[in-house]
Amino acid sequence: MKFKHIPVKLEDTIIIAANSVKSFCNKHNINADDCLIIDATVGLGGHSLKMLEAISDVKIVGIDRDPTAIKIASERCENYKNRICFFESTFDNLEGARDFAREYFNNKKLQIALIVFDFGVSSMQLDDGDRGFSYNKDARLDMRMDSSSELSAYEVVNNYSQTELVEIFRKYSDEKYANYIAKQIITDRLAAPINTTLQLADTIKKALPIKLQYTNYISSQKRIFQAIRIEVNNELGCIEDALDSLFSVANSGTNVIFMSYQSLEDKLVKSFIKTNSELSADLAHLPIVPDALLPKLIDLTKKSQKLASKSEESENSRSHSVRYRVCEFS
Repeated sequence: MKFKHIPVKLEDTIIIAANSVKSFCNKHNINADDCLIIDATVGLGGHSLKMLEAISDVKIVGIDRDPTAIKIASERCENYKNRICFFESTFDNLEGARDFAREYFNNKKLQIALIVFDFGVSSMQLDDGDRGFSYNKDARLDMRMDSSSELSAYEVVNNYSQTELVEIFRKYSDEKYANYIAKQIITDRLAAPINTTLQLADTIKKALPIKLQYTNYISSQKRIFQAIRIEVNNELGCIEDALDSLFSVANSGTNVIFMSYQSLEDKLVKSFIKTNSELSADLAHLPIVPDALLPKLIDLTKKSQKLASKSEESENSRSHSVRYRVCEFS
């Protein structure tokens, strides 16, 4: 199966990547072949491929929990196989990816100049109806980014209690009719297991007030599928762990790019950057602030870059919800 793949915010990412590697090399007096970029959510390799084309000598390690994605990305980057490697894991395993790259390239001096996070579900997973991510393509309920994981959408929908379902629907999608939808799921699955995506989509539609069943039911279907997907893949937990792990792998001058596609993701990233880039009010009165208490990050996010441009949105509909943030370790 062929997948249409247009990387989001590609031009901005390539420019930032090139500038990051250049400034990092100057700061640490090293060459580009000792610089490592971690593409923490490599997907089909769109960002990695263009960075390899644009930046000479730099090494890249691409992380993905989906072996199918890694296989495709590896094939796409075949011409650069001496400069890129792939690490099958979740994107919070940054230290493991760095150590794997140092061993793969036989270079223990590799230092991380840039880390790129492109959160959310990939184009390939959405387009592949068999993966069960889509509410308008019939497939077995699955939604696992890693097909070897035990928890799938089927288990969530058919085994979670009504209280648990309401909790994840409200927490991960802010669904107004969470209680009605959870109650309808319980009712339907008592008659027979909810096996497929279209069965679940129909259950969601039935739970809504009559007027919405003919007008705006798709919004609720989209939100409920999102909530279940986040639960199945522990997406927000992985983001929190990844943010924490940055401090153990980043060097002074390491840049980090974040692409978020829904408010819960962006809220975590925004809070992380704000908390670590501002001097505590308790220290503001001190004539000299100890180095250990100075802000750890510099917020490089530009207002003009935060959203996709109108031209990009017209070419790539999946870019319309992106929130793009950048920071640098001081």
